[in-house]
Amino acid sequence: LESGGLILGGGGGGGSCVSASCTGTSGATGGGIILLVSASTTISSGSMIVTGGTASNCSASGGAGGGGGSGGGIRLPVRSNMVIGTNLITSLAGSGGSTNCGAAGGDGGQGRIATVSAASVTGTANPTINTSSTDFVKNVDNEAIIINLASSI
Repeated sequence: LESGGLILGGGGGGGSCVSASCTGTSGATGGGIILLVSASTTISSGSMIVTGGTASNCSASGGAGGGGGSGGGIRLPVRSNMVIGTNLITSLAGSGGSTNCGAAGGDGGQGRIATVSAASVTGTANPTINTSSTDFVKNVDNEAIIINLASSI
């Protein structure tokens, strides 16, 4: 990888407590990273998921639910055609934990999915794939390629 990068989804913040005798719940984990490099790709079954985790609910009196994890990053520097089915690729926000008193945890942020601007994409992802990336993939010889990730997603 020459430049740019992929960003892991951030974890959610922990829930607070309004008295010394209670405990808030922990924040959830963030989504991961997927980097798939190919000349063309067809995904007709299965899935790619880097969704943030859902925080646990808080049942302690005076405790608060933790925050949901943010979705991760999926980078698909495909040179030509990409057929991805319907919502088989996802990077969604995790939900914050609820509580019976105090405050509920907030939801995490939505992740990012991007491909090379020259790629033809058939199908849908959630969130929508960013097709305006200036990444490029080129062959050096039969055994090596250069990937330039132009910016973080």
